[in-house]
Amino acid sequence: MSSPPCVHCAAPAPTRAEDVYNFNSFVNWEYDYTPSPEGRIHMQHGLPTSAYPAMQAALANSACEEVDVWSNPFLDFRQTDLSQTPELDITPTTSTNEPRVVSTAFNAQTTPNLDYPADIQLVSTDDVYFYVSTAVLNASSFNRFTEALTGPTIPCRGFPCKRVPERAEVLNVLLHTAYGVSPSAFVPSLTTLTDAIGRLPTYGLNPKAHVAPGGPIFELVRAQAALSPLHVYTVAAMHDLFPLAQMVSPHLLSYPISSMTDAQASGIGAVYLKHLFLLHRRRVDALRDLLAQPPQFHPATDACDYGAQRGLARSWSAAAATVLSEARPDTSVGAIEDAFRGLKASLTCAECRKGLEIRVRRAVVEWTMTSTSI
Repeated sequence: MSSPPCVHCAAPAPTRAEDVYNFNSFVNWEYDYTPSPEGRIHMQHGLPTSAYPAMQAALANSACEEVDVWSNPFLDFRQTDLSQTPELDITPTTSTNEPRVVSTAFNAQTTPNLDYPADIQLVSTDDVYFYVSTAVLNASSFNRFTEALTGPTIPCRGFPCKRVPERAEVLNVLLHTAYGVSPSAFVPSLTTLTDAIGRLPTYGLNPKAHVAPGGPIFELVRAQAALSPLHVYTVAAMHDLFPLAQMVSPHLLSYPISSMTDAQASGIGAVYLKHLFLLHRRRVDALRDLLAQPPQFHPATDACDYGAQRGLARSWSAAAATVLSEARPDTSVGAIEDAFRGLKASLTCAECRKGLEIRVRRAVVEWTMTSTSI
């Protein structure tokens, strides 16, 4: 005997065998609807559910009132696939299968020196891979690039991998330096360049040899030195790179040494701090000497005797004192010319005006020729 047709659709009624299978598949007949003395309802395939004694009867009644699976519109399970859901086939992903970021200058196809193919991979702290030759690194380093080549090997594809405690930008500059080529194509920032200079000794690269005038690192720093001259000067002082300190020192003429912190002074050190202090002092002393001498006297005339020319000398000294009262190592040529421009306008003697022009021009020329570096 089959069940009556579905009241919600025109589907034919299932056979008795289908009826029993479907019904028993979705209705759990294994509930124990009789409350236990401990006030619990047990389910064979479910978790124990606590119930207060006052709720036991209601739970039992609701459990007994099973849903009419053929008249409930929300349980149309006759088309449901009752087969067991297959388990997911999850294969753990290893680091060797993940996509990698590889240097454009140091990779399996391209290196700065194709005569020495890569045989090791160096991995930066931000996971950029550099394919390099141990022969090149050992030849350029006095400690066999020790930090990179003696570190632990990490799993990777292809050549052995060594992790290096450097950012990719810094490691890129270090490797270009070891290979003897310029990293200018990557336009490294000033911070990257100075960080790389600071790490050169760690990898057995001599800073004095690799940061020499005319070299790629030196010229790249020169192009950006004005952005942070005190920082560049400090790095040069720390590694005794006098040419680099000398190159950047003109940018420090406007720096007030009195405002330097103890930490900055300690980083520069006594020797290079003295160099900078003496540079500032020499410049101010040179300006004082240049303005000490007034214009030369011309032969006395009826219109301009020696008394009038002595008045010009006093006016010159007053104008010079004004300049020197605000003298700085970076005093501009314009400031000197402006100080004496008013004096020229007050002169009526043509010879005195000419002598003043010659004297101011000489002072300006000598000031521009005064050394601006340590």
